[in-house]
Amino acid sequence: MSGYHENYRKLKHYGIILIGLALILVASSITSALTQVSRVSAVGSIYLTPASTTVVHGNNVTLSLRINPTTAVTVVEATVGFDPASLQYVGIDYSGSPFDASVQQTVSSSSIKISRAKLDAAGVNYDALIANITFKALPYSGSSAVPITAANAAFDGAYTNPAFSGSTVSFSPGSCPAGQVGTPPSCTTAPSSGGTTTTPKTTPSTPSTPSTPSTTAPSSTAPTTSSSGFEAPAVTAENIQYTMLSITATTNLAARAHLVYGTSADKLIVQTDPTASSTTHTMSVGEGLTPGSNIFYKVVATDGQSTQESAVRSITLKGMSVKIALLDKFAKAISNQKVTLVPSDVTAKSDGSGSVIFDNLIPGDYTLQISDGSKTHQQHITVLSTVVTNDGAQTAEQQLRAVIFDDYVAAAFQFPAWSWYVGGAVLALGVMSGLGYLSWRRGGLVRGVYLRAKYYRLNKKLGGAVAGDFVPVVGSAATPGAPIGSAVPSHSAVPAQQASFGVEPPQSQPSIDSSPATERMSSGTAYGNNPFNNDQGRHDG
Repeated sequence: MSGYHENYRKLKHYGIILIGLALILVASSITSALTQVSRVSAVGSIYLTPASTTVVHGNNVTLSLRINPTTAVTVVEATVGFDPASLQYVGIDYSGSPFDASVQQTVSSSSIKISRAKLDAAGVNYDALIANITFKALPYSGSSAVPITAANAAFDGAYTNPAFSGSTVSFSPGSCPAGQVGTPPSCTTAPSSGGTTTTPKTTPSTPSTPSTPSTTAPSSTAPTTSSSGFEAPAVTAENIQYTMLSITATTNLAARAHLVYGTSADKLIVQTDPTASSTTHTMSVGEGLTPGSNIFYKVVATDGQSTQESAVRSITLKGMSVKIALLDKFAKAISNQKVTLVPSDVTAKSDGSGSVIFDNLIPGDYTLQISDGSKTHQQHITVLSTVVTNDGAQTAEQQLRAVIFDDYVAAAFQFPAWSWYVGGAVLALGVMSGLGYLSWRRGGLVRGVYLRAKYYRLNKKLGGAVAGDFVPVVGSAATPGAPIGSAVPSHSAVPAQQASFGVEPPQSQPSIDSSPATERMSSGTAYGNNPFNNDQGRHDG
């Protein structure tokens, strides 16, 4: 009965451990599911300001789209409606807005949809500008509503569902300019006394026809050195910018030089004006170049008697830089994800905040592609040419974009593949160590294995004294001189299992002589003091 209770106690401990592990796994799964899509009800507001304003026909009116988030947000979106009979859309200005990345901007005949993002993990948690929207007031009487028809904000995949409110624009015809009468826009010149009003006619001028630039065919290749000793020009410096190019070359004799260039080595079809006669020549291209493109060129020089050309060289102009925030369908950052930019086929990896940077791009339309292992998801972006020229130097700020993949859901936790194997091994080792420790403390499997190994080593040490089916006991049945462990009559024998677990022989039996082997056997039986075997031994006795 005691053995049953011992086994029950072991199973009870193992069961508690397994139940605890199961509860941890269930809690982890629930947490993962909840972090995928979490929503907060009605936090903050998105609104237009001023809430009401008056504008004169023909003038512009600007409404500010703002958010008071109450809690931090990284993505905002809003759709602003307007009446095309009273207002004409003019433009959007994002200057001064902390939401520095454009996700979407769509303008229709009666609405404007704006989506912006903040490329910062901290987000925006204060009343902030989203965009300034400018309209032109058309001849209209009364007032016109400018409502927000849809709006939302999110932080790391959690929507805040803010409230939203629009604006009202009232219209005023204003007054006619001085010297005119009527109501705008129907203003007429006031008639002079005793005369009639004559409206002067304006004859539109005929636009001049732009002149057609002359095209000079590139010079033919000449020998490296002429008979007069005139050598081919040598390129000494290249000043490469976004849409401008300046090449400096020298000649050994005074000469005039020009640059011939194109987009491939076999199509050098455009040339600059020749320089003045000198030994140092600077040739510049200030228009017609595309940022990030490859340019091939050569320098052609003539001293009046012969013409020499340099070897064809190639350069790459400075390209545009774009920082892109990758967002899933819940506006959650897609971090540590490989992204391919097509058609350039450049690959990069997003950082922990879901941002990725591409440099030296040619302005134009591109496709972003990411894969979740089973499907490739893609979205389109447009890279603009935002080059600013100031005193001959060109700069271009890094463009910011935010892209939402409508059919992609970012994983709640993203770890490298190898980390799952390492984590599993560590978990298994921990569980095994815990089970082993409990088993040792409770006298379970681990302790039993340990004792068996210990008895095995003791048996080897005693030379097989407890290896047989029977062990000798004192009495006339023991054969003098027989080896220890030989068989004796069954009525006076004790099973080896009992002897090895410390079962004492009946007291009526005389003690075994104190031979070395017997002493070793007696001392060895003390290690087997198992309570189940002792009970069995007392019962047999």
